[in-house]
Amino acid sequence: MKIIYAIVSSDDGTRVTDVLTENHFSVTRLATTGGFLKKGNATLMIGTEAEKVDQAAKVDSVTASKSHTEAAKAKNTGYNRAYTTTSGLRLRAGAGTNKDIILTIPKGEKVRCYGYHTTLGDTVWLYVAYKKYTGFASKKYLK
Repeated sequence: MKIIYAIVSSDDGTRVTDVLTENHFSVTRLATTGGFLKKGNATLMIGTEAEKVDQAAKVDSVTASKSHTEAAKAKNTGYNRAYTTTSGLRLRAGAGTNKDIILTIPKGEKVRCYGYHTTLGDTVWLYVAYKKYTGFASKKYLK
């Protein structure tokens, strides 16, 4: 048995914990502060078998944001699934067309949403994971 300590931003703490739990990892989350990330943090203690350490680290690195991505405003388990892009889709650092573009995801690619989203007007912006990136994508362009 191994214990992994992961320090993530408070914004990512719940999302990372949810994904690790869904992948059958034992996780304890502690709210921590300090200079490591220069703001509120979540320290995760992840219990796993030695042969699953790499898998746990991969889940954590894919789920935690790589840039200053906004936190989603809500969670709806109905959105918790894989989606396919219907066109070249801009992955953004926040919900809305005025937010920074992280990258453009090609048409036909798979993304994963764990239920987190923000609704602006009549547009639902899903918080999705694509390869090593996370950010917001308009649900209008996902099927």
